[in-house]
Amino acid sequence: ILGYFCLPCTVCNVATRTGECCCMPFFVPGGTVVMRTRIRTLGGIQGSACNDFCALACCGPCAVCQMQRELDNMGVP
Repeated sequence: ILGYFCLPCTVCNVATRTGECCCMPFFVPGGTVVMRTRIRTLGGIQGSACNDFCALACCGPCAVCQMQRELDNMGVP
């Protein structure tokens, strides 16, 4: 629900949990794609950077919520 109503808060939370600066996804072009790729790599999830880009381009809020859930499933604080 937070991802839908306050996407910037969720993106900042995901960035912090992946070891990035909270502002990185907002000021670095492609920063969110890099975070998604990192989460996928750490979780051993198959895919590609191209798929990560497409997921974020087609439905960014859904992809960010998915990233948050994957971090929860991996036990990342």
